Amino acid sequence: MKQILVITAALLLAPLAVLQAADAPTVPLKYPAQLVEPLRFHDELVEVTAAGTLRRRYLVWGDFAAEMAAWKVKADAVSRDSKAAPRVFRLGCVFLKEATMTFPDIPGTDGKPLRATFTTPHDFEETMRTRTAQEYADFTWAFTGGAVKCEWVFETLSSLAWTDTGKKPGWGCQPRAVADQLEKLLVKYEDAKVDMWVWCAGQPETLNGRSKQKIGGPPYGISYTQWPLFGGYNIAICAPHLPLVVHEVNHRYLDNLSTIEGVQLTQFHGLNMMGYERGDLDYPDLLATYRSIYLHIIRPAMWQRFSLTGPATAKPESFTGKLYCWADVSRDCWFRLPLLTEADLATLTGLPGLKFIADRKTRWRQFTVPAAERALLRSPYSAVADDKDTALNNVLSLATESCAVLHTATGHWLVVRPEVADVYVEMLSAHGQGSPLAVAGWLNEGVCPLLVLRAPPELPVPVNEIGYFRPTAKPEPIPDALR
Repeated sequence: MKQILVITAALLLAPLAVLQAADAPTVPLKYPAQLVEPLRFHDELVEVTAAGTLRRRYLVWGDFAAEMAAWKVKADAVSRDSKAAPRVFRLGCVFLKEATMTFPDIPGTDGKPLRATFTTPHDFEETMRTRTAQEYADFTWAFTGGAVKCEWVFETLSSLAWTDTGKKPGWGCQPRAVADQLEKLLVKYEDAKVDMWVWCAGQPETLNGRSKQKIGGPPYGISYTQWPLFGGYNIAICAPHLPLVVHEVNHRYLDNLSTIEGVQLTQFHGLNMMGYERGDLDYPDLLATYRSIYLHIIRPAMWQRFSLTGPATAKPESFTGKLYCWADVSRDCWFRLPLLTEADLATLTGLPGLKFIADRKTRWRQFTVPAAERALLRSPYSAVADDKDTALNNVLSLATESCAVLHTATGHWLVVRPEVADVYVEMLSAHGQGSPLAVAGWLNEGVCPLLVLRAPPELPVPVNEIGYFRPTAKPEPIPDALR
């Protein structure tokens, strides 16, 4: 009981830390960006770089445990007020005891086929049971905004046996290789609606091998496969480590969004091409990256219908040229808004020759306009693009910027990263200078979805991104050479 009270107290105190975090965080020497005073956004803060660009939103900078606790408080509040029950995500955590492997084509020291045993290490099992499973449940609850509730079941399987042919030892097997054994051992879960089987790996021990018998890299034991077992998909983890569990579940969900949800939003092993960096927000591993994906790219309504199998049920919105209220569509924006084609964006902006350049191998997205149409553009224009751009213009560098701008007679169009969409939508209304910005749709090439917002045509283009939120002196006129 004492432990529960301590945890509760920590959660209640977490928002106070937010109120005290007004100054720019002291960043490590190797941090991806030099930061200045952050931007306040309700109870959050937004990183602002020395170049005046917006970066990550956060509640607590540099302390991931406190950040997750603060978001968990918000998720609890949302869940209490919600009429819909959270989506239950049930995981089966499987430990192995005295499993055996036989390699008939590799002789052991006794002349018989090489044999090995495998048992999930005791400390691995204990850590998963007492800490990591709860950490993953907390992570999911916090960063899906209370939309997904994780439930774990734990099972230990004894005396599995499998065989692997060939001259190179394969120290793991796919579950379907021992499907007949697994189905008998786990038959009690046939109707338990387990979504994901998590196999806990470890180091095999040869029984008749040489003293320095070569053993390949992890994962050991039973390895990942998309073969379903009683409806649940299979992953393997080689350590009881939160980022690793999140990583492996992401492989199934994020990599297969096109078949599960009907839209491909990310390229999971290409998240760095979305501008994310290891150590963002000064959190360990890639937890800031995963947190941002869960909070801002996988939208709340998607989490509520969360599935690992599909099929997709949401129908996409068709393009008609209308503008949308962000509050009406934000919970499921990739389906409540139209996915804009190049021609659609050209129609909206009044730039017939507009082109959208998005190479998956680069971190920049560029909107080009023919020379004959440059006079229609009232914002800075760059004919070249690179991964380090920070100027407020027609180029969006995913690593260093949060938006691109196309100011035309039809509107002041902003193409923004999803993490800061809410921030830009409120950039005028938050200061009583106008209404929330309307949303026209979104752009995507399968790696980074971008939202297209419309500000009033009379709104001038500031010197840099933060100028939208902290107006300074009137910007200098745009030289003709930049038009």
